[in-house]
Amino acid sequence: MLYVTNTILRPASFRLQQRSFHIFTSLRKPNDVSQSVLANLTFEDHYNIRSNIESLIQDYSRRRVPALTFAFLTQHRQRPLPSSELYTLNIQIMNYLLTYTCRQLTALQQLPYIAILNPKIEQTYALYLKTLTALLDNKFPYDLYDRQKMRVLLRQFLDDHQDTLQTLSDGMTEIMEAFPKNSVFLFLNEHLKNRITMKLLATHYVELISQQERRPQARLNDSQNKVGIVQRDVPLAPFITRIYEFVNDLCLLKYDHQPINLTFTQGEDIKFSCIPIILEYLMTEILKNSMRATIESSAKNNTHPKDIEVSIFEAGPSKVLIRVRDYGGGIPEALERKIFDYSYTSTTDPTLTNDSTENKDIDDIHCSVAEDQMLPGQTVHNIAGMGFGLPLCKTYLDLFGGKIDIQSLAGRGTDVYITLTGPTEKMLDCNTEP
Repeated sequence: MLYVTNTILRPASFRLQQRSFHIFTSLRKPNDVSQSVLANLTFEDHYNIRSNIESLIQDYSRRRVPALTFAFLTQHRQRPLPSSELYTLNIQIMNYLLTYTCRQLTALQQLPYIAILNPKIEQTYALYLKTLTALLDNKFPYDLYDRQKMRVLLRQFLDDHQDTLQTLSDGMTEIMEAFPKNSVFLFLNEHLKNRITMKLLATHYVELISQQERRPQARLNDSQNKVGIVQRDVPLAPFITRIYEFVNDLCLLKYDHQPINLTFTQGEDIKFSCIPIILEYLMTEILKNSMRATIESSAKNNTHPKDIEVSIFEAGPSKVLIRVRDYGGGIPEALERKIFDYSYTSTTDPTLTNDSTENKDIDDIHCSVAEDQMLPGQTVHNIAGMGFGLPLCKTYLDLFGGKIDIQSLAGRGTDVYITLTGPTEKMLDCNTEP
């Protein structure tokens, strides 16, 4: 089926009218050859092509793919990777990406008419059409044996989807009043979960192939410490300290305040195998919120800011609990239930006056939430957020069986509990069969 569809898409300048979309989106810019082909096509030919593409999207969107697990990510831990295993891995990656891309397209098609007309949401839709075209533009099965072509394809995918979250956020903001919030949240939950999974898969593949191509000694060292994006025995306290220093610099730029100290009350020597880019996003978002609350509270009360405290506990086999405690005044009880809503952000008045602060909805936001080089898919330009931060934290943790809990005492502070799950020692052992 891939070959048939690929053949259909190859002249791919046909303008595709999707079932729910009353706009046309070209799969690729026409050239002289495709224009001459188009000139000789009948209406029935156009209709059949559109129907075949739509059938492909619907078919793949309904396919079941295994959940992303540490077992999958570490299955190719042995070095060097045999060509047969590489071919199998390429097939798996392509099936994942095709399925998730078609799910994204189908979900966008099913949005109400008011959303379909929004140019920013249409821009997101067009990007996934571009991704689908790129995936199907491979010569099956021959290109699946070529690691360089696959790597170029996935790097291009990562580049294309690097800064797209703000566009989608802006589009959803513009339709929020005409679109029930519950429906927006359901759509965003699924859309962002799929997007995160796709970017993790692409990043993992690129990193895995790069590790394969290093010199034998470097490859041996890598095999003992890393499998793609999974890293063995990350020293958590130094790792969190580096993130704290980055966030503290952001706060200095934003608020021009005296530095806030970070202290470890327990578990400074704990090491944990995990996906560092996920942990980096989680800790960046949590520390950003804690430091902002601490700064604003101390400015409002004209007091010296208290230290942020981090405690690390071993919570069982391949499991760790990280508690981040701040004394930033806590979250009002009436607002605590909103913190995992995509429309909610705790951003407050940047002038830090003594006036009462108000929590703002997504339409008050003008900036994004995480630095792109640190994780798949976010950007941080200053300390405020789009209201996507904590919901994305929850999504990242849900992917691998983790969780996030928040306990807050209004007028005093907040405790955030992050439970992380990681791969077992057997999964990372290069001397055992996958």
